[in-house]
Amino acid sequence: MIADITGRVVARTSRAVTGDLVDLVAGTLAEAAGDRVIDNVVVGAPGLVTPRDGELVTANDVPGWRAGLVTAWRERLGSPLVLENEVNLAAIAELRTGAAQGAEDFVLMWVGDGVGAAVVLGGRLRRGASGGAGEVGFLQVDGTAFCSLVTESVARGLDRAEFAARIAQGAFAFVTLLDPGLVVLGGEAGQAGGDELAAEVAARLRELAPAPTEVRASTVEGNAVLQGAVLTALDLARDHVFG
Repeated sequence: MIADITGRVVARTSRAVTGDLVDLVAGTLAEAAGDRVIDNVVVGAPGLVTPRDGELVTANDVPGWRAGLVTAWRERLGSPLVLENEVNLAAIAELRTGAAQGAEDFVLMWVGDGVGAAVVLGGRLRRGASGGAGEVGFLQVDGTAFCSLVTESVARGLDRAEFAARIAQGAFAFVTLLDPGLVVLGGEAGQAGGDELAAEVAARLRELAPAPTEVRASTVEGNAVLQGAVLTALDLARDHVFG
């Protein structure tokens, strides 16, 4: 997705993820941009991205992913490029245009094909020392990884009450440690559950945690990760242009 300095989307395209990822990103970007000059590029992907060098430090299931991609992309494109965790980007979209507008503190719980979370405190995304803040999928619940309990495929075999109870177990960890006051349910399953699932999770949280916590379904339309990437790129471009 290409946006101009006002935030207006001027072009978009998509390709299947196959072959060399450097060629893929460069080709897709060239197709979308045409003769436009690109100020910067933001890429979202699953996994821990280190704040120190902006590289991915954990394995993911993106075909063709390898070490050193960020450096290779920058060299190939000739423009600044930022890699960010995909759920972190979705949280930026929720903060700026979605269910978390006006909130200084919140946690985005991403429940879908993948499972994760993003933490926003004081209106700012919090990545942690190594980029691992919000990696709730690794949490053990009764000896089972949380990511195995609430995926979209698992949700199809559960009634809403049981699914909400499982999500609440993960949200409980954030509520007890951070007291964010707001949990947003995103991802395919989280968003599809809508207000009904959000209300059920909130009820379960009230049983578990003393801190009052509102639960809302995502209201970002379309691809939240992509929209968060565009918003991030716009911030960078405006800093560059306007100082």
